[in-house]
Amino acid sequence: MNTNGSRKPKGSSRMANTTDALLKVYEEQWAQGRQHQNQRATITNVVLLVASAIFGFISQQGLNSQTLPLAILLTAIGIFGAVACEKLYERSQLHFSRTRLLLKRIDELHPKAQLMKRIEEANADHKSKFPRMIRVHVHHLWLALHLTVILAGVVLILIIIL
Repeated sequence: MNTNGSRKPKGSSRMANTTDALLKVYEEQWAQGRQHQNQRATITNVVLLVASAIFGFISQQGLNSQTLPLAILLTAIGIFGAVACEKLYERSQLHFSRTRLLLKRIDELHPKAQLMKRIEEANADHKSKFPRMIRVHVHHLWLALHLTVILAGVVLILIIIL
């Protein structure tokens, strides 16, 4: 019996426990995915800050053999940032894939909620409003920042050597 004296159907308690468990795991996976996104932003900020300092120092000292190690360091920092950015993207996608599967299961348990249908409708609406931008992946923009640091380091190395 529940609090108002009526009987609960036998399976409803089990379904509620299952849904609660699925929601808990969903929340944990979402938080992990978000954590990886935040780490990617932090690493990118640090890489850009250090790269700016190195670039500024090289500009003050001039392009010569003494600044070659800094240009190499600039390239290495860019490579680190690019690899870390892609790895964190891969990890966040793992967690977000898990959340999609969990959401599908919750939708199966509660078909009246039509969760997946609503998500698909929202996605279609978004795609119709932003048909060009939908093709631009945010992780490519993050990666482009690191590739720019790598390119700047390589160009500086070549100028110094040649």
